[in-house]
Amino acid sequence: MFIGTAAAANDTPQLQLSEPQSTRALSEYIYVFRDPKWEKSIETIVTATEDLFSPLATPTPEFGFTDDLIWLRIKLSNPSPEPGTAYLHVHENFLQKYEVHLQRADGQLQTIESHGPSTKFSERSIEFPELVTKFAFEGGEEVSLFIAYWSEGSSKISLSIETEASFSAKSLRQASKNFVSYGMMLILILISSLALFILRMRVFMAYSVYVIVTLLFLVHSDGVAFQYLWPSHPSFNSYFSIIIGLAFAIVPYNFARTFLRTKTFHPKLDKLMVWMMVITPLLVIPGAVIDPQSTKKYLMLMVLLAIAIGIFAGLVAARTRFKEVRFYLFAWVVGGLAATLMNIRHFTELGIAQDAELDSIRIAIVVDAVMMGLGVADRYRQQMKARRTEEKRALKQAELNLKLNNRLQALEERYTLATELVASRDAALKNTVHDLRQPLHALRLNVKNLQNETGKNVDQDARFEDTFSYLETLITGYLQDSVSEQISEGSNFQISQATEEKQEDENDLSLSKILLTIHEMFLPDAKEKGLDFRFVKTSAVSSVDPLKLMRIISNLVANAIKFTPDGVILMGVKRVGSAIQIEVHDTGIGMSAEEFGHAQFREIRLNKSSADGHGFGLAIAKDLAADSGCELIWLERAGKGTSLALRLPSLPTNFSTSTPKNGVFT
Repeated sequence: MFIGTAAAANDTPQLQLSEPQSTRALSEYIYVFRDPKWEKSIETIVTATEDLFSPLATPTPEFGFTDDLIWLRIKLSNPSPEPGTAYLHVHENFLQKYEVHLQRADGQLQTIESHGPSTKFSERSIEFPELVTKFAFEGGEEVSLFIAYWSEGSSKISLSIETEASFSAKSLRQASKNFVSYGMMLILILISSLALFILRMRVFMAYSVYVIVTLLFLVHSDGVAFQYLWPSHPSFNSYFSIIIGLAFAIVPYNFARTFLRTKTFHPKLDKLMVWMMVITPLLVIPGAVIDPQSTKKYLMLMVLLAIAIGIFAGLVAARTRFKEVRFYLFAWVVGGLAATLMNIRHFTELGIAQDAELDSIRIAIVVDAVMMGLGVADRYRQQMKARRTEEKRALKQAELNLKLNNRLQALEERYTLATELVASRDAALKNTVHDLRQPLHALRLNVKNLQNETGKNVDQDARFEDTFSYLETLITGYLQDSVSEQISEGSNFQISQATEEKQEDENDLSLSKILLTIHEMFLPDAKEKGLDFRFVKTSAVSSVDPLKLMRIISNLVANAIKFTPDGVILMGVKRVGSAIQIEVHDTGIGMSAEEFGHAQFREIRLNKSSADGHGFGLAIAKDLAADSGCELIWLERAGKGTSLALRLPSLPTNFSTSTPKNGVFT
């Protein structure tokens, strides 16, 4: 703590200067006079009555954003018999009006410093980034120090009186802080620029702009920009506060949009930030010309608003992409703390020391920039990881597509061969060819959908396997014996067992599994026509040959899809006395009992204009039903459509079914 003692002199406390004095230590010795019309000069001030000045009521000189010329007076004395020197340090890089006057005990006035809006940096008495004025006094001398100032920004200033040693130490400490913070920012800019050049990603461009703006803000706030970048342009230095403030109010929106990819993931937020990027300069630029002081005042609020919106956008993105945005969110929270601290200092009377504020802001900004850099790097890592995963998935999908195409091609060749032989073979072969047509069509449709989609649907993969197994079993079981001799003589094509079917015990075969396979096999074809194909699960089991059962019901479902322009197709199991029956209902064009009986003959088509085919479906189903001890039945129903059933030989002891209401299962 700096040490000083007061002595009464003309009813004004006098500071005996023997140690460096901080702002808080000086505050009880500072007297204030506000000149709203700028009418007073130093001569009129010192000759006026004492009541022009009043004690400072706040821990630091703070009068808001005002147009008044502020006068401060501090009475000092040198308790040492030896002459001494001291440094008045005003912690501001630039003031539009700044004067320092010294009044000796004999009334003599000495103007030590006088700055105006056009004062160049080289005209300062001491070349230091902030305002520093050196003054000397004799041993035991009493003096009055007068400071007059006005700022286009806030009138809140922090000042101290330093000795030769304390000022040298403070200068070294400030240079060290600048070296570390500027060096870190330059390294971040270099890394992001190299990443942009190598990787060509927009996020590195947005980050580079963000870090450059942050560095310029620090350099300007420290006064280094005026000292080294434009020392001969004080007016530009004054307006640069608005320029860098405007940049800081826009850059967060640009970086947030690029980093979070709001245009893709959060379009409403993206539109909000685009509008803010447009509105902000429209508000600031006219104000910079008309009223620079008010513009600087509200720019700090605009910066805080931009960071707040950036934090909100990060929170929204974190709900679904936390790993990708975690560093961004942490960095923006730190940046928000820095912006909040700056606004608190300028808009409240809290006694936050300027050095503490600037150091906190400096640390927060550097941490913010580093965290943003980590966020960019982490997002790039996440993207590379996702890209590798996608490449693996695409390769796996390509391999799957190749296998599917190979299997499909083999089935196509077998189907073509069977079609060529159908004219010379018996009815059994014709039945097989007929039964192959519909599931093969469904398979083509599924493979096409798979190649056009992501390939991540597990149910779709199961549907492919069921359809392949059904087709391969049909071909192996019915074509092997019929065409093996002719194939071996006429071509190099060989039929082989493609899959090893895992058959269930014939006495315990789940009807639900068979019907589910049929439902999944025909579902794409039904959806292609816009039909609602429903399947009611059951616990029933049957001893009927599962392949024959699948062929019978597949023919019934294929006909239902073929002759139903729109509406519903329903498949399920129902108890009838001591037996059960598998029913297929549709809302199609309908079929009478007489037409049903007529349609069971081969190559009979009741309505040739409504669908394609050869007229084998019901004939095949009837023959297979008879061979299996089952019965194919036409069911009477109200309303349009057709209801057919396959009655199985006997009823299992324990199963559950769903009973249709008004001809429709529920």
